[in-house]
Amino acid sequence: MENSKNCIQCGSPIAADATVCNNCNANQTVAANTAPQVEQQQPAQPQQPVQPQQPVQPQQPVQQQQPVQQGAPNQQGTPNPEEAGLSDKEKSTTTILCLLPFLLQIHGIHRIYTGHIAIGLIQFFTMGGCWVWTILDLVKIIQGEFTDADGKKLKGKGLF
Repeated sequence: MENSKNCIQCGSPIAADATVCNNCNANQTVAANTAPQVEQQQPAQPQQPVQPQQPVQPQQPVQQQQPVQQGAPNQQGTPNPEEAGLSDKEKSTTTILCLLPFLLQIHGIHRIYTGHIAIGLIQFFTMGGCWVWTILDLVKIIQGEFTDADGKKLKGKGLF
């Protein structure tokens, strides 16, 4: 096949005097003067974009959560204090701490325990506002109206 050449586009053999490739219909005369002779090539295949594979993670079943009512019991049957709007501080502990001034002259420690640090320190240095503040706090604790720093009532029944 001395009178043959290869197509400049697809590389398939064509006649030496051919102006158009029979395989890909590429014009051979326009590019023949500028393009070098192409040896036998495979036709160009369109490239597909490579997408990175993401690792497959096992699907976990989705559990629907039941709406929780205020003060609803948890799995052990006791009310969850956070859901009931109660503090995580025990009323009995706060009551004992409020009684410390009567025994040891330590005022304000119950306020510090419930998160009222500034008021607790003021009570400590003023002896509970000359005992008035301490007695008022003790009454509020016994009545169940004493709250922590977040405004939540104390949990538990207390000593009284």
